[in-house]
Amino acid sequence: MNASALEEALIAVSNTDAEHLATIIIRVGKVPPELDRTALTLDLADFVSHYATQPVDAFDVSGALREVVELIRRYRIRLPARIAMLIKVLITLEGTAQLLNPHFNLLEIMQPYRRKMLVRRYSPQRHIRKLQRFYSDLEHLLGILPQGIVDILEQVQSGKFDVHLDHRGLEPSVNRLVLGMLASALFLGSSLLLSNNVPPLVWGVSVFGASGCLAAIVLGLRLWRAINKSGRLDRKPSQ
Repeated sequence: MNASALEEALIAVSNTDAEHLATIIIRVGKVPPELDRTALTLDLADFVSHYATQPVDAFDVSGALREVVELIRRYRIRLPARIAMLIKVLITLEGTAQLLNPHFNLLEIMQPYRRKMLVRRYSPQRHIRKLQRFYSDLEHLLGILPQGIVDILEQVQSGKFDVHLDHRGLEPSVNRLVLGMLASALFLGSSLLLSNNVPPLVWGVSVFGASGCLAAIVLGLRLWRAINKSGRLDRKPSQ
């Protein structure tokens, strides 16, 4: 998380904007694929509504930071090392300072910085610099885009344009489909052998027919077990 993102987070808390705060955390942190953003936003809304209305002289900075850390851990979000270290330093700083001075309040010390941060963030000079970077990037894009389009069209016309698709997760499904078809075909064929008493026979039962039906049942049980346990036949270790 850079300084700009940290300033955005502080402003979002001061504005009680839980949705924006969740967006910042997701953008700068490493989130799991199954993250429930709605639940995270609701928890952040409770957090913001509780702490944003506290008076400065009663605001518990270390308690708020600990609650944020616990909330982030609960959703298995990994923050950059610099931000995690900064949070630990702020918690330690306020705790040590309160031991030396029970009336110490970290938020009062941070108030001048907050005012300067707001002035700097919404200053015309900052927006002018952002516009200059935007137009510089746009100029670079417009310079390389036409040639890129021409290269793609030339590859299409010459028949050298290839599209590579990565079918992730498709192989287990194909394995299950093939195994199911094999088990079905084996069971049907073996049933025909049994019904027609195709020799060799043992106690009047076709050996090949009975063996085929047994093999089909084993394959079917394996397929059922694979689908029931993990949905795939070639299980791999969890990443």
